[in-house]
Amino acid sequence: MPGLHALIETDGFITSDLREIFVDEFVYQSRLGRYRFTLAHELGHSVLHRDVFRKEAFGTSTNGRRF
Repeated sequence: MPGLHALIETDGFITSDLREIFVDEFVYQSRLGRYRFTLAHELGHSVLHRDVFRKEAFGTSTNGRRF
């Protein structure tokens, strides 16, 4: 996702339905180690906190995407 870090100051996030992971485009293209870490980190959220994600309501980003 182009400009993710500039928009919400994070390298990546998993959507509240746990179906998609978004990673900042620069990280994806230029920082392979950080990209891999970010994917693993977000997958960890889905494994460790699945019940929390199911119970809680999350907001939307500034562009209207739900996360």
